[in-house]
Order: sequence, then structure tokens, then C-alpha cells
Amino acid sequence: MRAQPAPRFTLPSPTPNSQAKTLTTQPFGSVLIALVDDEESVHAAVRKAIGDLDGRWALCCYGRAAAALERIREERPAVVLMDIWMPEMSGIECTWRLKTILPDLPVIMHTGRADASGMLLSFMAGANGYLIKPASPAELKRAVQAALNGETALCPRAQTLLAGHCRNWGVALNQAASLTLREREVLVCLMQYVHDKDIAQHLGIAEGTVHLHVTSILRKLGVHSRGEALKKIFGHT
Repeated sequence: MRAQPAPRFTLPSPTPNSQAKTLTTQPFGSVLIALVDDEESVHAAVRKAIGDLDGRWALCCYGRAAAALERIREERPAVVLMDIWMPEMSGIECTWRLKTILPDLPVIMHTGRADASGMLLSFMAGANGYLIKPASPAELKRAVQAALNGETALCPRAQTLLAGHCRNWGVALNQAASLTLREREVLVCLMQYVHDKDIAQHLGIAEGTVHLHVTSILRKLGVHSRGEALKKIFGHT
């Protein structure tokens, strides 16, 4: 009879006052999920939710972002749940650093920050999803499963927040100037593309046409640069 592989155990971590919180035992063959959060109550709630939802999932917890950066490279979890507000290093910065090391590692923001700028900055840092606390066990399970499937995970509150923010951009555009639909498309593309040729390729129009649209946008908005146009409408450069 072939011997069964020995169970894999995660190593104990320091207390939250130093670097990280306790890591749980990971049974052989289970899916490891990492939680980065400085609140012990969150650790307990997520641990219970994961234990109740799926016996195949195991959880390792970190109380500080710096400890998570060091240990996650060794533990290689399948998914990371990341808080935003933490001492010493924010979850957004931690996500950005993790993605430079492990670009394919799914990171879901698990945070009480319910504002559009936090969500957008998180996705710009490479996040794969956004859960606003308190997330129900069902929301947590859906988000983790979506991340495991390579999908973007947004809880209902995050979906509402993102949609509302996009509508606010539309209102800002209406109040600022009467831009045509094509000019709005070009303006949104300015957030993603630096060169006119890339915008032209994306929209399927000529590069010279893009330049004409940009000139019209700047004139209608009363600004002198693309950066000023983005800042006036979207609040950033």
C-alpha cells in the first residue's frame, strides 16, 4: 500500500504587535488563502466563514503587510484577501509590491474603505477584486471562487459604488462641456493610453482624427493639456 503524503503545516508567526498573526494548519490538498489584516476580529470572522463554507480551504493570517510580503512568497497561497488601512504599509502598496513579485497571484481587497478612489487605486495596483466589510460568508465564497477562476470579484456594494462613480463622471462631463460621444470615448482612452496611435487602434479610427478630437476636448474643457483634462473630469492626472 502506497504511503500517503505527509500533511503540510504552515509555520507559526509572531504576534500582531510584531509582524503577523497565527497561521492555521493546512491539510494536504487544501486551497490556501492568505488574509492580510491588522484586526484579530477579522481574522476570527474569516477563519470561521472559510471553515463553515468549504473544508477544502485553509487560511493563513498576517497582521502586518511587511510580514505578508515576506511569507507569501514562501507560502504561495492561491488567493490573498487584503485590507487597505494598515499601519506602516497600506494594503494598496502591499498589493502593488506583491504583484511585482507574483504577478499571477489573485489579490482581493477586503476592506472597510467604501469609496471609489480606494477601489480605483486598488485595481491600478493590480487587485483582482473588491469586498467591502462586513462581507457575508456567501460573498466571501463567491469572491474567492471568482478569483480562483480568473474572474474579477466585486461584492454588490462595490458594484453599486463603481457604477455610481461612473455616473458622477458623466454628470461632470455634462456640466463641464458638451462633448460628443466619440470625444468622451477619446477622453476615457487618455486615462489608459499615452500615444494617439494606441487610442486610434483601440477605437478603430485614424491617428489624425484622434488628434483633432483631443484638440476639441481641450478647447471645450478650457484646459491646456491632457493631464489637466483628466484632472478636471476624473480628479487625477
